[in-house]
Amino acid sequence: MLAALLLTGGVLDAETVLSVCCESALPRSEAVASWTFSRPFSSVSISVSFANGNLIPVIPPGPPAPAQLTAYLTNSLGPGTTSANEIARTDITLTNPYPTTATLFSGLNLPAGTYFLVVGGTTGGQWLTSQTGPAIASGVGFIGAYRIPGLGYIPARVFSKLTGEYPIFQITGTPDPVPYILSQIVDGSGWKTTFILANLDSVPAHFTLRFWSDRGDPLPLLSLAAIGNQLSEFSNTIPVGGVQFIETAGSATELSQGWAELISSNRMGGAGIFRQQVSGRPDFEASVPLATAVNATLSMPFDNTNGFVTGVALVNTDTRVAGKIEARVRDESGVEIFVTLLDLPARGHLAFATSDLLKASAGHPGVIDFRQFGSSTDPPTMAILGLRFNPSGAFASVTPLF
Repeated sequence: MLAALLLTGGVLDAETVLSVCCESALPRSEAVASWTFSRPFSSVSISVSFANGNLIPVIPPGPPAPAQLTAYLTNSLGPGTTSANEIARTDITLTNPYPTTATLFSGLNLPAGTYFLVVGGTTGGQWLTSQTGPAIASGVGFIGAYRIPGLGYIPARVFSKLTGEYPIFQITGTPDPVPYILSQIVDGSGWKTTFILANLDSVPAHFTLRFWSDRGDPLPLLSLAAIGNQLSEFSNTIPVGGVQFIETAGSATELSQGWAELISSNRMGGAGIFRQQVSGRPDFEASVPLATAVNATLSMPFDNTNGFVTGVALVNTDTRVAGKIEARVRDESGVEIFVTLLDLPARGHLAFATSDLLKASAGHPGVIDFRQFGSSTDPPTMAILGLRFNPSGAFASVTPLF
């Protein structure tokens, strides 16, 4: 009966549809759309379509009257949600003939997170609404629900199956560039670093790869035959589904080290491979994935027993302010055996053998807790990686604990 009713066409009253669905007469409803930004987005605009019966003000009998549409954006929805969670609110008056589209919000700068858009009519009759659909932009996943006052929410896929309707909201914006960090690069004296960069987006991915020294200065390590000299920065575009390999020169007799920063507005992935060549033995390699987040606290397991040594590389990604990092060393029993402060300049880098710089760790396994020293409101700027060296010369990556 419901399917036949919906296929007859014309204007359907939302309360009638919901009454058939839920076998009760219900008051006016609201549409609720939810999506997640996996990265910050700038200049976000949110519009609504009134075409094709997706959102139609149903005017009661009598002369056409203005209809009021209210929309608000929040980062929380449910018990405990208050006006403090409200990010933006708008009221739009619609007059007959009704527009096909309307912009609810524009110029929003939204950090990564989940958002809820609530849209409903406050005057001028009831609203027929629904929403569902696939991903709407790179890094954006879209889900929806239909709110029934007093009864909670119907998942969008259920409501869409009942109504045969499709997305009514359009969210557009520009994803902010995301830094991907490799906290250690090394070149020369038998070492070289290889980068594997992959485009995971649905459009060509433009990127810039930059190398920084221990002091935070540009570090020229990349050698391109077509250019003939070493570079500290390289930009290129990777096609959809494509991959690019980039290597440091590896020909210097002296050792250079620092860290690498990959900048892209597209969704990418990748890894750094460290290779050491020593005459008379096989080459050794270890791979470390590019980090997509910086932190204020991190823990690194270490093993400095039986000839093994754990090396750590720390980075301060802040472009202007020097940083202090507190290091607390705990042994295998969890007992704190050493604590110190490490200084890193802006964009600075520090690589060390834990048994050398944190001497109390020599002869022990354990964990080092690193904490960005400063106010709890300071943005996180610390990145880290670890390598465990075997007495034979082989080495493997060590994953930090978050």
